Amino acid sequence: MINDRIPSMLTLKTQIWHIVLYTLFVTLISLGYFIYAYFVHPIPDERETFMSEIGEGFGKLGLALLIFIYLRTVLKLFLGEGSFAQRLLPDYDVVIQSTFMR
Repeated sequence: MINDRIPSMLTLKTQIWHIVLYTLFVTLISLGYFIYAYFVHPIPDERETFMSEIGEGFGKLGLALLIFIYLRTVLKLFLGEGSFAQRLLPDYDVVIQSTFMR
């Protein structure tokens, strides 16, 4: 019963490979759209308004938070706190080996 919940290594590799393929696909589509928009559409003049300044502030804050979250995750991976699959796959379960918990 417990062994049914343990994902096999092949399944983990397959799931991680799917995440990598999806990431590459989204990156290529995004890059293609950026190149299209950059070369086809003219760049509009920037208007300095109060709302644009607030937007820039929230954008910088959001970027700083994303960098903090990703650097924290990389640091935890280097320190060995949790496996790579455990951090990426939402349905990854670690089986408790203690007889006290059974």
